[in-house]
Amino acid sequence: MKRRVTQVTKISKTVDNRLKTLEGKLKIIEGYIDSLEKIIAKKSPEKNTAGKSTFTYTIKKQVKNQ
Repeated sequence: MKRRVTQVTKISKTVDNRLKTLEGKLKIIEGYIDSLEKIIAKKSPEKNTAGKSTFTYTIKKQVKNQ
């Protein structure tokens, strides 16, 4: 029984660590979205004659020193 409890504990810790990693990545993506929304709001034309506008942006991957 002790072995089973240990295995469940290890799996729980692994899942928690993965969730923390995903939450961190989600915060970065939300930051990108906020930045893009601000840029689009600034650059959006006041009168749109064609009915369509296209914005192209490049998002560079941030490298963390580990």
